[in-house]
Amino acid sequence: MGWLRMMLSALCLVVVCQAVWAEAQADYRLASQDKIQVTVLRHEELSGQYTVPPDGTIDFPRAGRITVAGLTVAELAQAVKQGLQQVLRDPEVSVALV
Repeated sequence: MGWLRMMLSALCLVVVCQAVWAEAQADYRLASQDKIQVTVLRHEELSGQYTVPPDGTIDFPRAGRITVAGLTVAELAQAVKQGLQQVLRDPEVSVALV
């Protein structure tokens, strides 16, 4: 029974750590040299990893040039989504720190 208790404790710790990490990402403002993963659901060719350059702007395929420095990951996902709406119907975009 002790191993089960240890496994449950470890699982709880992982869940708590993930929640803390997600909250930290939500408030974090992107800056130069940050690495991000942009995922466009059902459009793998538009998804990819990027490093924020010193000027803070990135050229996203089909979305155009976007200033990412100073944005949260949620704000950047919204900006990419808006850019892609010119060429895709209701794109689903997620952004995460790597």
